Amino acid sequence: MSVGRELLKELRENEDLRNELALELMPVLFKNRRLRLTVLTSLYRDIATKDDMRELRDRINLLEQRVARIEGQLNLFIKLFIVFNLPILLGIIGILI
Repeated sequence: MSVGRELLKELRENEDLRNELALELMPVLFKNRRLRLTVLTSLYRDIATKDDMRELRDRINLLEQRVARIEGQLNLFIKLFIVFNLPILLGIIGILI
């Protein structure tokens, strides 16, 4: 097995070694303009854009509206439950007294 393949195998198996190598390569990486652009481009893909934030805000607003509707329906259900069951409960209490 070649030295390069052995090195790759060891790097894949040892996370601490990978981290140390990454730290050693950082200064070299940021001195080279092309490498800097490559890193920044790959990082840029993970950054949320204004459109992403707007879409997220819209989805949150829709969820808030749905929750508000459900709360309203639940309140109505509770009121109906009380209206229909209160006379029954009062009747039972009257019978027991």
